[in-house]
Amino acid sequence: MCNIPSHRQGGLLTGRCDHCEWQALTTSYAEMVKTYQDHLRADHPGVWLRT
Repeated sequence: MCNIPSHRQGGLLTGRCDHCEWQALTTSYAEMVKTYQDHLRADHPGVWLRT
C-alpha cells in the first residue's frame, strides 16, 4: 500500500510508496497528496482506483 507519512524533515514533508522506490519531498501536505495521487494514477492504476 502506498502511503503519505506526515513527518517533516527541516520543513519538508516526505512521502514514499510501499509498491516501488518512489519518494517525494514537498513543502505542504496538499502538494504531497497531489504528488502521491499523480504517482498512483501513473504507476499503480489498480491501487489508485481503490483509494
